[in-house]
Amino acid sequence: MRNFGHMLCLLLALLVLVAAPISVRTRAQESEQQQAQQLWEQAIAAKGGRERLFTVNNMVVSSRGVYATGVFKKHQVRREEVCVLPDKYWFWDDYRPDVFGLTVRMYDYGAKRSYMALNGQPSEPPALEKNGLGRKALITNQADFLLETRSLKPTIIKASSDRIGQHSVAVIQTMIEGERVDFAFDRKTHLPVQISYYDIFHGKTYVRVHKFSDYIDVGGIKVPSTEEYDDGSKYKVSIQFNVQYNESIFVKPPPIEAGPEAWKKK
Repeated sequence: MRNFGHMLCLLLALLVLVAAPISVRTRAQESEQQQAQQLWEQAIAAKGGRERLFTVNNMVVSSRGVYATGVFKKHQVRREEVCVLPDKYWFWDDYRPDVFGLTVRMYDYGAKRSYMALNGQPSEPPALEKNGLGRKALITNQADFLLETRSLKPTIIKASSDRIGQHSVAVIQTMIEGERVDFAFDRKTHLPVQISYYDIFHGKTYVRVHKFSDYIDVGGIKVPSTEEYDDGSKYKVSIQFNVQYNESIFVKPPPIEAGPEAWKKK
């Protein structure tokens, strides 16, 4: 009986020793997450406030950039993107006169339809995959320019410090629809200077990096007017919120003569 009591005491002592570090780790993780949440709230306030962000029903992203080909010849690209939250995306991607030509894509996840036109000619409609181009574009544009919307709310994981060039930044690791997204915020303005997307394709992870600068105010929301990708290409960006748009672009491709602003309501 005495041996049994001695063994029981040893077992209880062992459990206490094992549980103590776990409890310490749990409290540390909770503290870390609280810190990350506080930094996130600062960023939301800097953007314009959650109430204002949640008024956005649609957005148009117009961008122009220059890229170099393999023979170092420079070409221009013109893009128009229309995001109707939470589930519609339209994309005019114009590389003409380069061989990439003009591509127009549309994804309507609510109506379960899509289309694609190449240089004005109908092509095979793109698949409405959960992790496909259309869905990722909807997520990326909301994260890039709004951080949060009524239909997109990143799950905060933890915060850390880092440097981008000579600037100290606060990095908040989040999860969006099962994939990691890291937001790097300027310490003074609390606005995003870089977002890293950890895309998963066929079991492999690929990182996309978007960098932002030259912030301006659009309807009370701070948005960047310059965006740079990790391949070095840089774009001048113009953002519009809650526009009147041509609903027919979500039914059939516009004629090529309509031009990049075919989305505008006549």
